[in-house]
Amino acid sequence: MPTDWIELMKKLTYLIEEEMVLKYQLVQEDLDALVSVKTDEDLKHMFSEHDRYESAGSPRLRAFLFPANPVVVENYMDAIAVEQRYIDAINGIVRAPPS
Repeated sequence: MPTDWIELMKKLTYLIEEEMVLKYQLVQEDLDALVSVKTDEDLKHMFSEHDRYESAGSPRLRAFLFPANPVVVENYMDAIAVEQRYIDAINGIVRAPPS
């Protein structure tokens, strides 16, 4: 497991082949309150939150990776599709492609 933020981001960038932003959700918070991980201190805090929840038997933190560069959508209908895919992914929904 990476011990610092730079090492973690290098590994994620290598695996995903593009620069990513790491955020996590605290158990009691909604998705609109994600916590960004940008420094070694942030990473340590994320791990301490994880350990605290794990020792209490609570659900685990959820981590999310977002592209570092925003996705450019050409028209409004595509924007809805991108947002819906995100919501589906969060909820574990897999949609069959249109026939």
